[in-house]
Amino acid sequence: MNRPDQQRVIAVVFLAVLVLATYWQVRSHEWIYFDDQLYVTDNRHVREGITPASVRWAFTNTESGHWHPLTWLSHMLDYELYRLNPAGHYGTSLIIHLLNVLLLLFVLDRMTNRFWPSYVVAALFALHPLNVESVAWVAERKNVLSTTFWLSTMLCYRHYVQRPGTGRYVMLLIVFAFGLMTKPMLVTLPFVLLLLDFWPLGRTDLRTVPGRLIREKIPLFVMALISALITIKAAQSVGTIADLTRVTLVDRIWNVVLSYALYIRKLCWPFDLAVFYPFPRSFSAFSVSVAALLLGAFSVTAWVRRHRYPFLLVGWLWYLGTLVPVIGFVQVGSQGMADRYAYVPMIGLFIIIAWGTPLLISGLGAADIGPLPEKLLPFAGVSVMLALSFLTWRQVGVWESNLSLFQHAIAVTEENQKAQQGMGLAWHARGRPDLAVPHLRESLRIRGDAGTYNDLGYVLMAMGKYPEAEEQFRASLTHDPGSAKVHNNLGASLAAQGRYREAEKEFIVSLQLDPHYAAAGYNLARMQSAGKELTGRSDGSIVNPR
Repeated sequence: MNRPDQQRVIAVVFLAVLVLATYWQVRSHEWIYFDDQLYVTDNRHVREGITPASVRWAFTNTESGHWHPLTWLSHMLDYELYRLNPAGHYGTSLIIHLLNVLLLLFVLDRMTNRFWPSYVVAALFALHPLNVESVAWVAERKNVLSTTFWLSTMLCYRHYVQRPGTGRYVMLLIVFAFGLMTKPMLVTLPFVLLLLDFWPLGRTDLRTVPGRLIREKIPLFVMALISALITIKAAQSVGTIADLTRVTLVDRIWNVVLSYALYIRKLCWPFDLAVFYPFPRSFSAFSVSVAALLLGAFSVTAWVRRHRYPFLLVGWLWYLGTLVPVIGFVQVGSQGMADRYAYVPMIGLFIIIAWGTPLLISGLGAADIGPLPEKLLPFAGVSVMLALSFLTWRQVGVWESNLSLFQHAIAVTEENQKAQQGMGLAWHARGRPDLAVPHLRESLRIRGDAGTYNDLGYVLMAMGKYPEAEEQFRASLTHDPGSAKVHNNLGASLAAQGRYREAEKEFIVSLQLDPHYAAAGYNLARMQSAGKELTGRSDGSIVNPR
């Protein structure tokens, strides 16, 4: 092994060790009251492990608002291995993230034949605090796992371009299909492959795009379209897509422009990261105008300089294009943006940084300050990696517990309904309902939400305040009358007040909505056997805040 190869091996090992050291603390973290119940802890299908019935469910259900069977199978496999020990689930996500780092380095190196710029991209991707959410949150397994298939598809595409053939093309389609079955974020990948045809693969100069480059991707576009339609239908089935009466078209456009700029700001200044960013209640015309001007100016520059600096256009369009499914044109949920959405899009900006920084340094050196010593560059690179590692390690610590996570979100955002709700649940889990109630009431003040009404009712019932709990459960049902959990909890609160006939009706409704709901079945059977009275028992679960 020659000296350059030795240096590369050392660099890769150093990066892998740094990633593990930075994220290792995540294995001691607790489950998060924000979708972890939906994906693992309260999901009876996942907790069955991998069985014929659970596999069939994984490929046919859209309860989460997505169709991602391979993600479900991943969680089921983890449950088979670790049961409900969160350390194993977190460890799997960490290993997948490390695999993505190494894949990204390998793919870019193979495509560009430039190891060190590729290494910079991989290091930024590995250690930037913006990516913590995707790794330190079990529910975001779909994000890290789909990226594995994204990068694997790029690798298959590179092999196909190098030597086209039916076998290699079929492999490309299979890996892409696996990615779509993990998360529909991959719908933009065929467009990214067209960008890669320009740079670094050099199959077109953009003056004229050969028809064969588009024709060879038609099956990919068709698959992406089918995935997008399935996703929209799944989201509509659970009511997560906001219509134009809830979020106007103008507000969506303003939020899109602002979000594109805010992601870049968080890239440069990652100190105000939160698990949830509320959709803005109002917009500053000045801020949106400045953001639009900056985005427009960079877009024009990238286009004008596309032949001299092709990486500039590719990186910029990668960033803009891959954010399209999640940037808010189709508003899903009540968030304005999310750190996890930047996991793949930021690779485009990292490419610009990795290939553009040497040119910038070279230009500065040639102008006034003389040539910069080349020996300082490795030292500077390691310093940046260590600095990012420290910031990421600190951000990983924010995810240690529900209390630390939601307390941080409340501190760095304003009027955050979901963070207040999560904080209330965190205090309740620690046996402090007196501290939970104010946060849940604050959450409801910001925005009435079926899940929060149920959570507040559950906490009040645990405090023995059954009439107040009943009031909250009924308020929850006005927002979501089809919740089996809330009907069961309402029945429990009624039984605790001695209103057994009313309670029995609620348990029956709960079972009609979900025949497999064990808590309602237990409560109903207990009421009907020997006329025994309930004492306010509920299933101990809380509607997942989504």
